[in-house]
Amino acid sequence: MDNDSHQELKAALTLVRMKKQKLDNQTAVALNNLIKPNANSGDCYQPPTIPQVPCLRRLVQNSIFTEPFEKLLTITDLRPDQSRLSLNKTHVQQCLVSMLTEDENLTLGIPVTTYNINGKPYPMIFKLWCSKVYVLTSGWTEFQQENKLTAGEDFITIWMFRNVESGKLCFVITSRKSAQLPQPFKTRRLRIN
Repeated sequence: MDNDSHQELKAALTLVRMKKQKLDNQTAVALNNLIKPNANSGDCYQPPTIPQVPCLRRLVQNSIFTEPFEKLLTITDLRPDQSRLSLNKTHVQQCLVSMLTEDENLTLGIPVTTYNINGKPYPMIFKLWCSKVYVLTSGWTEFQQENKLTAGEDFITIWMFRNVESGKLCFVITSRKSAQLPQPFKTRRLRIN
């Protein structure tokens, strides 16, 4: 057995043994750090703090952008019968909610304009569904179809700002393809002597 095969076997057996084992906090953090992107990984993308959409400059002059966050699109984000983009609750609460005014009610829905990388506007509704899921809806299906977004392949970066002319909330959503993942290793049948 070559060294790579031996290492794969050893790793597989370790995982099998760990399957029902409870990890201590230090081990859990160490394992989690192994799967996070780092400078040596294939995907260490950091989105710009301001979206690179030149035709929006007049709308965002002296405007404050929220901190950008990314999301890998899922199948449910692109289903036509759902017609919504779900947003991570933590990201929304940490990055977006602070920009809302007292008269903007997420439960009722807030009309927003969402721009793509080319500055094309898409009217949407920013809303909180069932007190737990933040979504962009109404114009989302048109946006994702026109921008040819694909579940599991496209990361979207989301910023929010206020239009300096109207004072209305706006989003900018850009996309990028995920870094190509390595091919899964081939499994080998074990021979037990």
